[in-house]
Amino acid sequence: MNKVVKRLLTFFIGLPIVLAIVFCDYLNHLPLQIAIGIFSVLGANEFYNMLSKKDCILFNREIVLIGTALLPFSCYIFILSGLSLDITPWLFICIIILLMGFECFTAKDFTNSASKISYTTLTLFYTGFLLTFISRMTLLPDSKFVISLFLIFVFMCDSFAWFFGILFGKSTRGYVAASPNKSLVGFIGGIA
Repeated sequence: MNKVVKRLLTFFIGLPIVLAIVFCDYLNHLPLQIAIGIFSVLGANEFYNMLSKKDCILFNREIVLIGTALLPFSCYIFILSGLSLDITPWLFICIIILLMGFECFTAKDFTNSASKISYTTLTLFYTGFLLTFISRMTLLPDSKFVISLFLIFVFMCDSFAWFFGILFGKSTRGYVAASPNKSLVGFIGGIA
């Protein structure tokens, strides 16, 4: 399918669905919290696959996915029970400490332990912990509008970066080794 058609479908179908989920605030945005949990696990799985292709060593996939899902799920439980959300970073730290302890007792040698713990921590942080901040936004006054505005800004930044990169950025690609198809012009267009 053409990339332009995919972008248009995302804009005309995907964005309204996401906004409908955001505006359903039953049980402190339960549909949004479920979506956050699903996307957290899907993102962790994708990130795991990406790192595995680069020969990065991580913990077992199931452990990483469970740890990732635990972060947004527990954040939502903390919100519903009225507990302080300051517990969420401590939970993240506790998961990492548990993984370190697990590595200490199960590893035959510690040759790859540092990279294993580092890549797993990065995955949990990037795909699990950072998404808890969307859950935290549900506690703000007018949370439906704040979250909608945030998601629209993210979508518009991505769309403008893609649009400007396609139109004007062919000569400025390859400056970032992690993503060689991204261009400096697209980056500036996204910021604009």
